[in-house]
Amino acid sequence: MKRYISWDEYMKMCGQLVHQLKGTKITDIIGVSRGGLIPTQCIAYQHGVSRVHNFGIHTYSKNDERLSDSNISFYQIPTINFNETHSILITDDIADSGRTLKIITDHLKSVAPNATVYTATLHYKPKTSIIRPTYFSEEILGDEWIVYPYDID
Repeated sequence: MKRYISWDEYMKMCGQLVHQLKGTKITDIIGVSRGGLIPTQCIAYQHGVSRVHNFGIHTYSKNDERLSDSNISFYQIPTINFNETHSILITDDIADSGRTLKIITDHLKSVAPNATVYTATLHYKPKTSIIRPTYFSEEILGDEWIVYPYDID
């Protein structure tokens, strides 16, 4: 079953994430290409963070088949001066398998062991995700496929 998210609902969920982040110091926000880019911009503007980065990762083939760990590739890796103290927020639209968030979080912790790394998603599927985002707007207990307003089929 597909569940279609309207732009109004989408923006409300972004606002919920911003509300949850109140009081959390964030120095850098990293949006996961492509689904995390719009929430990243919303959070950056509303939370007052100017250091916004993009992290590209291929975990699926062109045929939407899941790639093995050895075939995953990164592109557009952020160039952050990790000699500074950072509080990094990684954003994506959904933690479905959680694989993308886990891979990026592990990568950042390996190159910046002193950084504090948070994750945020609009949706979180606890039955299938290997990682629980630090912040999320909605927990999905069923197996519905979420269709975001920019991904209308």
